[in-house]
Amino acid sequence: TRNYSSNFITLSGDFTKIGIGIDPVAALSISQADDSSCVSLQRSDSSLASGNKLGDIHFKGSDADKSTDLHTGATIDAQCTEAWTNSNFGTKLTFNVSDNTSSSLTQAMVIEHDGNVGVGTPRGAEPQGRLHVLDGDGGLKIEGKTSPNRVHLGGLNAANADQLITIGAGDDTALTVSENGKVVVGGVL
Repeated sequence: TRNYSSNFITLSGDFTKIGIGIDPVAALSISQADDSSCVSLQRSDSSLASGNKLGDIHFKGSDADKSTDLHTGATIDAQCTEAWTNSNFGTKLTFNVSDNTSSSLTQAMVIEHDGNVGVGTPRGAEPQGRLHVLDGDGGLKIEGKTSPNRVHLGGLNAANADQLITIGAGDDTALTVSENGKVVVGGVL
């Protein structure tokens, strides 16, 4: 087998790799000398309305029997959030994943047209702040790169599920606020 090459596109001899502007080193390799190296997904309709999908990327694989069936494990979707005009291009990005025990995709994160980010928020519900995290089962944990810089929010410990906010250094709790408003400094409730 031999490689096919034009000025811009190169196919590997076994046709398993494509290179654009470069000899392919992966399934798809793209190289450009300046800052115009990009992948563009385009939708060319006469009009785009709110709710129209602009494009999506699907991450697929075959299951254990290695059949020809491909299953989608995750997607990134771009969707119009308003009717597009010559000067308005409102768009949101949705990241969807399949849980370990499921074959269904669920929305894991959304970046809305206004920059608000929702993590764990239901599909179709706009985040109610710059960062809106809806707790599933794990609570919310914000942690510094090195101890002792830690802040734990939400009942992270099942034994102390009534703790709304805990602030600590390392494994020590410095401040706890409970659901009923009780505050403890230097310990847990």
